[in-house]
Amino acid sequence: MTDRLISQKEVLAQTSLSRMTIYRMRQDGEFPAPVYLNKNRTRVAWRESEVRQWMESRLSVTH
Repeated sequence: MTDRLISQKEVLAQTSLSRMTIYRMRQDGEFPAPVYLNKNRTRVAWRESEVRQWMESRLSVTH
């Protein structure tokens, strides 16, 4: 089974976080790393399974 890549827009919608919050959390190692889709690193996507796993881990922390 292949892992679906999701766009930044979809990540923002699923997590309800801002782009800058995701960027800061990534810098601190608190959010999954993106997959770069081009050499310039201007097009990014995330593995859907990693984002879902991150969201599930956050739910267990808050409850």
